[in-house]
Amino acid sequence: MRRVVAVGYASSEEAQRLFDSVSHIDEPLGDVMFTLCSLKLQYFGLLQMSHVKEALQPFSEKYRILSLEVNDEVWEDDNDLLGFVYQSLLTEGERNRLGQYYTHRDVANEMVDGIFVKEGETFFDPCCGSGTFLMAVKTDDPRRLYGADVNPVAVMLTITNLLDD
Repeated sequence: MRRVVAVGYASSEEAQRLFDSVSHIDEPLGDVMFTLCSLKLQYFGLLQMSHVKEALQPFSEKYRILSLEVNDEVWEDDNDLLGFVYQSLLTEGERNRLGQYYTHRDVANEMVDGIFVKEGETFFDPCCGSGTFLMAVKTDDPRRLYGADVNPVAVMLTITNLLDD
């Protein structure tokens, strides 16, 4: 069960420390990621908001919060920290089986450069992963952005990333 750390995907020392601290946890990966999503939303003061609670409801029924210590500075990194940790925690076999390959934010920004989704338009990412393309698209109404993924953990990461974006 070999893991491949997504070098260069999240380049801060804080991101690497976070990965190192959670990579040894012997708990289900969904629980680890749900905990990190909750901690990120809590840091930004969003966790108690009704629309955030509603968005996380399906995941709170499936995953549980673990007791993790996370340095709050890690959430200031503008890279896709959740996507970095998640794809680095997946084994190579799991990534291949799930087709989980995440696009670096710089690449997504370049690909959607100049796209502004305006009234009457929508943007759909059918394999959204952690939401990198959805975060790169510009709009004045995030309800015009849609994403889907076969992996519920990836959907949870996308929702979290869009809620704090």
